[in-house]
Amino acid sequence: MYHRRLSLETAPDFIVIANGEFPTLELLHKILQRAYDKGTVVCCDGAVHKILKAGFPMPHLIVGDLDSLAQEWKDMHRDILIEIKEQDTNDLSKTFRVIAERYSPDRVLLLGATGLREDHMMGNISLLPTLQTFLSGETKELITASNYGCFYVQCKDMRNTYESLPGQQISLFAMAPGVKFDTEGLHWPLNESTLEELWMGTLNRAENDTFEITATEGNALVYIAHEVRQPK
Repeated sequence: MYHRRLSLETAPDFIVIANGEFPTLELLHKILQRAYDKGTVVCCDGAVHKILKAGFPMPHLIVGDLDSLAQEWKDMHRDILIEIKEQDTNDLSKTFRVIAERYSPDRVLLLGATGLREDHMMGNISLLPTLQTFLSGETKELITASNYGCFYVQCKDMRNTYESLPGQQISLFAMAPGVKFDTEGLHWPLNESTLEELWMGTLNRAENDTFEITATEGNALVYIAHEVRQPK
């Protein structure tokens, strides 16, 4: 699969907003506004307050157990609420189940999944491979963006190509023990390498305008920082 660099032209028109740190990056605001104009915006529970505070309109849908919303507020906006009370999954999982049933998107941009409480952030990040399975079609693509970079899901046994800039910071994370990485185009290459601990694939960098990764024996995450650092 070929992953293009995130831009206004390449970003998905379907956006899910979680209740973490709301992005302030101008590019992400432009992408979000375009989704209001041409696509779909769905909020997880209390994330709606953050999106309104940032000056954006009401989303097309709000999903979750809705414990972050006052009853009076819920009564006013009942037509765009989907309340799911079960506590076996978090609001992000509930939201992806709903959008799969209602919209069947094949590409989704997830905002607000990081920042604020670290336990929520780690839970959200570890969910990404599962969340991507809710998307439709053969070219499923879940992009999780923040002010600092983007996570992509590297599915088991797939050879993926990622657009990059020379010097762009890259980190790899195995989501299960025994995942083996094979890379091309990174400064520190991996050749059928197993990363024994989660941190071991961090702080690499792209050498060219693309790089390639294969992960076997399990799923992985690829993090591409917005920052470009030229070697000293």
